[in-house]
Amino acid sequence: MGHGLDEDAKKMFEQRRDKLGTPERRQLSQIVFPNADEAAAARARLTSGLSFEDLAKERGLSASDVDLGMIAKSAIIDTAIADAAFSLPSGEISQPVQGRFGVAVVKIDKIEPGVEPSYESVASGLKKEIAMERARKSVADLRDKMEDERGGGASVIEAAQNSGLPPSPSTRSIAPAVSPTGSWCPTFPAVSMSSRSLWQRCGCRQRSDCVQHRLCLV
Repeated sequence: MGHGLDEDAKKMFEQRRDKLGTPERRQLSQIVFPNADEAAAARARLTSGLSFEDLAKERGLSASDVDLGMIAKSAIIDTAIADAAFSLPSGEISQPVQGRFGVAVVKIDKIEPGVEPSYESVASGLKKEIAMERARKSVADLRDKMEDERGGGASVIEAAQNSGLPPSPSTRSIAPAVSPTGSWCPTFPAVSMSSRSLWQRCGCRQRSDCVQHRLCLV
């Protein structure tokens, strides 16, 4: 699919590895205390059998105040809390953690492991993305060269020949036609020209052919 495409796809995979996969998520419960002493005393009661729910009720907190839900580490704003929560096994209660809004005690209820994709599972999509980007750049470069040639006084046919634009495979020639409403390619907008240029219209059977410069001015 092109020179160095596999190598470029592998580089893109490494750059996007975290985003392509599914991160580990954890079901967290948290109660924030005004100081470390209260947090330590509360933790002792929790480890002795008091539930998070009962402790929350004692402190006038609702379930929504305590339950953070099933959440990924990156979604936790307080990094100290995030680090503590994602270092514990399921069912454990953290030591008091100094966070942004006070001293917190965190309980891990459930762990949902993350899924890391393999290169093979995403390679096809990455290669298509890279190929399309290369094609867009090539078409843009061709358009710019055509406009430079036309700006220098070349005719449309001369500009096309100097830009390396091959003739239509159906007509084997380049026949100019002016767009009445402005220059725009209805099939592939990336090849639209300025209003001073002629209308480019794809004369190929497939858009992928058009992208690879088999364009027709018809």
